[in-house]
Amino acid sequence: MEEDLSLLEEHLRDGTLGYYKTNLALILLARHASFFLRENEPTLARWCVFAHEYAHFLHNFSTVAGMYDFIAHLRLTRLFVRTVGTIGTSSGSQVLQAAEIAEFAQLQTWRRHLRGDARCPFDKTYHRREVKTRVTGVKKFPASVALSGQVLAVDEVTVAFKVRSASTEEEECLLHFGSWHIMEALAYEIERIIFIAFGSPPSFVDAHMPAFPYKLGRQVFEHISQMEPAAGTLARICVMALQSSDPGAAFFDLATAFANRPTAESEDDTLGRLVAIMQTDFNQRGREIIATTLRPEFDVFASRGAAGRAIAALGDACCKYVELRTQAPFFEVELFERKMDRDVVLEMLRSFPPCPVVHEAGLTGEGLEYFNLSEIELDPEFVGNLGAYHSMGQFMLAHLASDRFL
Repeated sequence: MEEDLSLLEEHLRDGTLGYYKTNLALILLARHASFFLRENEPTLARWCVFAHEYAHFLHNFSTVAGMYDFIAHLRLTRLFVRTVGTIGTSSGSQVLQAAEIAEFAQLQTWRRHLRGDARCPFDKTYHRREVKTRVTGVKKFPASVALSGQVLAVDEVTVAFKVRSASTEEEECLLHFGSWHIMEALAYEIERIIFIAFGSPPSFVDAHMPAFPYKLGRQVFEHISQMEPAAGTLARICVMALQSSDPGAAFFDLATAFANRPTAESEDDTLGRLVAIMQTDFNQRGREIIATTLRPEFDVFASRGAAGRAIAALGDACCKYVELRTQAPFFEVELFERKMDRDVVLEMLRSFPPCPVVHEAGLTGEGLEYFNLSEIELDPEFVGNLGAYHSMGQFMLAHLASDRFL
């Protein structure tokens, strides 16, 4: 068990055993950490490494916050294509018109509102692995975001916390809290749920997990609600918060609802009451988002070459996930609450849209092996289209980073 947990710790501390490429629908797994390679023993830690990254894939394409992030990515892609010449190189943002540069900046601001601050706010070379964090304050406040010629009223959430380690002095940090922190908290809670399903206390995995960003969501919830929720409860709260275009504020409101619940109301009853409200809203809004927002975005790409057809196919996957979530609002949590066996894996393959996975020796490109999590063989044209989209997306992200847009 200890060797198994060391593998899990290596994954979350260094990010070299598994990684999800946000909005590209691509999971990368180091060869020795892959649950699916025949030469590897299917250990609990390898299942957790996969489950963590698979959770990110699912929440990217099956939650309101994740799908809005995907839309922002597609709009950035349309603008980026304008910078690419006939020989396939990008000339950078300076070739865009002033209105396009302004739109680019607005999309980045909108995405930051969704995600929050997706970078570590403290110096990891100073505060090393034994870092501890303690939330000292959480504030929600009204704000506005300009997007597509409109000024949208939004709610922002900031979290103040102190960070320290055995060898460093305590310092105060402040960040905008959003979907990135919630998704990391949710993936971490799923790992805790997996350990519980196998009869192991979650303290086994807690002791090996870095405090930031994985434990921040739980710390924020406990700071507001003044209670310690069960793993399954917090996982469902995270999913509900992600069904909002103000995910940080939704998380804040859900935690506040638990803080203010009647004394006689149990944790399960409070959760059930909040789930009923969320599900009624999502069943209506989910389909509206697909019809009025997602479909028009995807249709623009449908006739634009191989990568465009892949985007349209990912749009279809979003639609399937939304429909699945109307029937089972916490389908991914319920999947991992069951002890992993052949039947669980088969149900995952049969019920969920395909997920592309790449095995690598060390995330540096050696020994690549590509496959799709799917019960049936996928159309080779679809696989080729998806590969074209992955290539274009990684090309774009590299240029956006060097052009200081990211």
